[in-house]
Amino acid sequence: MKKGLTQSQLADLLNISASSVGMYEQGRREPNNDMLFKICKLFGVSSDYILDKSCFEIDNSNLEKISERKEILNAISEFIVMLKNYENLTLDGVILTKPEKEKMIFELEKAMRKVIGEHNSL
Repeated sequence: MKKGLTQSQLADLLNISASSVGMYEQGRREPNNDMLFKICKLFGVSSDYILDKSCFEIDNSNLEKISERKEILNAISEFIVMLKNYENLTLDGVILTKPEKEKMIFELEKAMRKVIGEHNSL
């Protein structure tokens, strides 16, 4: 969680020493409830967010992967809707039969499950 502040600037905003901020960052010291409230208010987040240490492990590459996977899922989902709702869809000039459309939907849904599984592993 970054707001572009130095330890010294954050310390000034919280009315504490820069070394206290450093100890919070390093996990050598925990803020008391009042300080936790000030930090939450300053950053505009809940205490649940601050106390959830995994939120600090998210990096930009994971955020990009999540965004890409959401785009992929949206595209596949839109295509499935089209397959289900449109008649006389053609592939290479040949109208798709109902079994062909069902097979395509099945494979697309399988691909969605794979993308979701990869998403959950981030």
